[in-house]
Parts: sequence; C-alpha cells; structure tokens
Amino acid sequence: MLSEGTTLIGESGKKYLTVSSLGQSNVWTAVEQSNDPKKPVQVVVIKEPGEVDTEPGWPSFQNEMVMHQVFKDSPGIRQQIDRIPPTKAGGPPMIVLEITETTLWIARTKRPMSLAEIKTVAKDVLIGLRDVHAKGLVYADLKPQNIMVDGFSAESEEKDDHLKATLGDLGLVMEPMNGKVQPISYRAPEVYLKGDITSRVDVWGWSLIYCHLLEARTRFSKTGLYDDLETQNGGMVEREEAVKSALMNDYKLQNDPVYGNVPLPQNDPNKHKGDQWELLRQRGLEEGEVDFLRWVLKADPYQRPTVNQILESGWLDKTSEEVVAEGFTPPQFEHLEYDPKRASPDEFAAQERQEASNNQQDQGQYFGHTRPALTEKRYRSAEDEVPVKKILFRQARQPCNPHHSNLCSRAPRYSPLHSRTWAPIPRKLRPLLPSAAIALSRAMWLLHRSRVWTPLEVQPFPRNLQAPHRATWIQVNSPTSTPSTINRHLFNS
Repeated sequence: MLSEGTTLIGESGKKYLTVSSLGQSNVWTAVEQSNDPKKPVQVVVIKEPGEVDTEPGWPSFQNEMVMHQVFKDSPGIRQQIDRIPPTKAGGPPMIVLEITETTLWIARTKRPMSLAEIKTVAKDVLIGLRDVHAKGLVYADLKPQNIMVDGFSAESEEKDDHLKATLGDLGLVMEPMNGKVQPISYRAPEVYLKGDITSRVDVWGWSLIYCHLLEARTRFSKTGLYDDLETQNGGMVEREEAVKSALMNDYKLQNDPVYGNVPLPQNDPNKHKGDQWELLRQRGLEEGEVDFLRWVLKADPYQRPTVNQILESGWLDKTSEEVVAEGFTPPQFEHLEYDPKRASPDEFAAQERQEASNNQQDQGQYFGHTRPALTEKRYRSAEDEVPVKKILFRQARQPCNPHHSNLCSRAPRYSPLHSRTWAPIPRKLRPLLPSAAIALSRAMWLLHRSRVWTPLEVQPFPRNLQAPHRATWIQVNSPTSTPSTINRHLFNS
C-alpha cells in the first residue's frame, strides 16, 4: 500500500518520492528526486494494483503493464515512464505514468465545451482507439474518467489546438470475446443482449461520450442520452434494465435479425423507433450532428462504422458554421454482413482483425512458442503484426559436443562425424586419417549449425513481465524470413 513520503526506485535507477493520493488508494502523485538542483522538478503518477484486483499475480494490473509495452509509441495513449519492482517479497509491482492536468469527466463539470474543443477531444480519442484496434484488441472501458485531457481552461474557452486528449487505464484492454464489459451508460446493445465484445463496442461508447458533450452545451446540469433515465433507487441492476428497455424501444430490436434469437425486454407500444433523435433535436443539437449520431449509433454492430471510417468522414474537422450550412451526409463504406449461421461471434472479430492487420499466421500455433503459459488470451506485442515465417528451434541447456551426436540434439544426421559415415572404414585405420579431414568435417558441422539459426543479440526481458517463466529476448536472423530480422520470446521453465 502506497503512503506519503515513500521513496521508490525504478528500473531506470531514478528515485521517486510519493506526495499525495489522486482520489484512489492505488494511484499517487510523486516527484522525481535528483541530485542536480538546476533540473526542474518532474511530477509523475505512480500506480499499483487496485483493491479489486485480488487474484494471485494481479492479472488486471499485469495486463495493464503489458499493454503499456505494446502501446509505448502510441501518441493517443498515456505513456508509461518507468516501472518499479516489488519493494518486498510477494509485493506488487508498480508503474510510473506521465501526469496529465485533468480528465474529461472533471473538465465536463467545469463549463460547457465549445464545439471546436469537443471535436478536438473526440478526434484524439479516436486516434487512441485506432491504435488499439489495429492490434486486434478492444479497449472495453471507454468513459470520460479514462480520458486524460491537457490544456483545458476552466475559466474560459481556449483555442482547440491547446487541447490534447489521450486514453488512460489499459487494465481492461482485451481480445474480442464474450462477456460483459463497459460502463452501464456507455454499453453497446450487443454487449447487453448477446455479450459480444468487439472493437465496435468502443465506437458505441465513443459516440455516446461525443453526444453527451454536445448535449451539455444546452443542458449543462444533465448527463445525457441513456445516462439520465429515471429509476426508483438508482441501483446497478435497475439502471441496466432501464438502458436495455430504452434501447429496445428506440431501435425496435425485435425487428433486427442480429437480435432475433436472444431474449429481449418487453416492447413499449407507446414508444416509436427513432424517438431518441427527436429528443436530441429538442435538446438543442444541430440537424447535422443528429444525422452524424444516427450514423455512428447503429444498434447493428455490423452496420456501425469503424474508427477509421469515422476519421475518414471528415465530420470532426468541420467548423460550427460548416455544420449548420452543410449538414451531414453519411459516406458510403462497405460494411460487414451479418450471417445468422455464424457459430460464434468471434468470427466477426476475426474479420476485423483481418482488416486491421496483414498477419495471416495461425495465431494459436504462433503464440504457443512465443508466449508465457498464462491463462489469459490477451497478450500481444508489436512483432505479432509482422508476417514472418515460423522458425522453431530449441535452446540446448548444455554445450553441444559435435563428436558425441547422441548427446547433442543439434548434431546433423548427415555430419561426417556421424558413426554411420565412418562405418565403411576399418576401426584400426581411423586413427590414421589426416587431421585435415577432421577439421573439414567440423567446419561442415559448424556451417550446418549456422544455417539453422544465428543469435545476434540477447537482452534481458523486463522482469515484471517474466512471471511465471524466465524470459529471454532473442533476435534471430534468417534469410528465409520476411523481414529478415525477427524477434522472438523464448521462455524456459
């Protein structure tokens, strides 16, 4: 448990002094200690596993650490600066993150944002989601509290170029799967009714955040669409049922083939399809904005646009004058087709991964030789997106002696030193063979060994990512690979 005044040493050798909590017991501000008095004070954020991450090994926090490594070069995602090893045996690791000024949730409570500010934040968030989806992953926890904002002034509107938004909290980033994720107010219909988790659920959550920011310009004290539904006691289960019923009535899901084989909430005959769009007009949204939201808030995930399609539409680059004058015309994009015979919704995610990556390898076989033996199915790295030829080999635990082929797993069967090669020569004559023949045979064995694999560089893998196996980063050069240099993780027990 972090506390005030604790000195921690990162893997980089830097020292950090904890200062105060950031509203959560596991997230603290800290300052980097330096012996140079002229160096400006650097404030950072230190984070350890949360109270709800109680399973052995802190899987959610370990996942966040891995994802920070995967997205370490993404401009749309909050960056990790350093890592802090456990301070005691059995203790949790910690990560050091860059500090941001505020979150979108806090900025939303200060004042209504201008249209230029809203579009800048929305576009930055899409850029972060684009990087996540390009890896075949789902962010799965998009909400204003997880969007970091810099350059926001609570007193007056600034130019939109002062704003910068990034995604934070990568603990729930996952591969497409079945389950229940997302905050209640930003949860997609397919998650509520079918448990389908794909990249399109992030588009739904992003669309509602964008909608709420637009609504706040005229209804600052209210939260927004599907977040201000009336309930009796405001409990979580009651709120979930209220949102499900609202989605059912607004989209008339009983007529949608995507939801034809799942139990649906009771239909209200007094409600009509599309009532939500008229409600947004009454709340002051321009007709062009309503048409844009109608395009992105599709109940059918197969018809919902992708992050790239939203960016390519150019709507987020339009000024308020252009929004009023031109309106919004939905661009023509190819959408995925819904197949009711699909055995698993993961096939939909497979099509998305095929769009996002050129890697056509069998991921299950590939990861079997390059990943630690973990139960989670959500760990990837940047190299996984590179189409390469599989090169499988084993690491010998003992130095190989080419003269004893029965003890060396790498000895070639056609080596001149193999006993079958020397069988025609009488045993008494073998000592008379010239030393040149022995040297030649050894050179042939070394040549064969060099053609199998050539180690170029060995670096220790980050210690916090090696449990429960010991990891070594091997860089392999092979003329049969594309590209010629590939990276592999070899895990030894």
